[in-house]
Amino acid sequence: MARPTLVVWMAVGWMAIAEAKSKQHSKVDRMWRMQKKGCEMYECSHLNEWTNMNCVHECISAACYAEVYASEPLEDGEIDEYRYHKFLSCIRNDYRARARQLPKEEL
Repeated sequence: MARPTLVVWMAVGWMAIAEAKSKQHSKVDRMWRMQKKGCEMYECSHLNEWTNMNCVHECISAACYAEVYASEPLEDGEIDEYRYHKFLSCIRNDYRARARQLPKEEL
């Protein structure tokens, strides 16, 4: 009888951890998506959406772009999921580091 209860509590614990991580990512993701939209609308608006990804990525974070894409930039229309996830991870870490350094009203 103890096993089903244990399994239920473990499932509840995992759900709570997943929810906390999701909330942590959601704020950071909202921040970089807003910046991405600004880059697409202003800095990289002279390019069409199939050719502007290098421009947009560099606009969002020059440091993360240099780390992930600079040695081999994306070709027009290319989608590289592996490097995109590395770029997202870098951006999230960058935003979290900046959030720790700045007061909330400056973010």
